Amino acid sequence: TAVICLQRLIVTGGLPKVRLKEVLEAFNECSNLSLDVQLKILQALPSLLQNYADELRAELLSSALQVCSALQGAKTAAVSSTAAATLQQLVISVYDKVKDED
Repeated sequence: TAVICLQRLIVTGGLPKVRLKEVLEAFNECSNLSLDVQLKILQALPSLLQNYADELRAELLSSALQVCSALQGAKTAAVSSTAAATLQQLVISVYDKVKDED
C-alpha cells in the first residue's frame, strides 16, 4: 500500500523534494519483498526520474539506478525482465537529459 501511495505522489509531483533520498532508500529496502511490491517500485522509477529530473543527480540518481539494477537480479523472470527494460529506459532518459543540457 505504501509503495502505491508513493507512486501516486511521484506521478502527481506531490512528493517533497527533500524526501527523495528517503523514498529511494525505502524502495531499496523493499526491493526484496513480494512480486507486487517489486513491480510497483519498477513502475514508480521512470516517473520519479521524469518528474524529479532536476533533483535526481549524483547520489540520488545512482540510488535510483541501483534499485533498478538490484531488481534485475530477481529470481522471478517477470521482475527481472521488467527491471531490465526499466533500467534501459532510465539510462536512455539520463542520456537524453545530458544531451539536452549540452
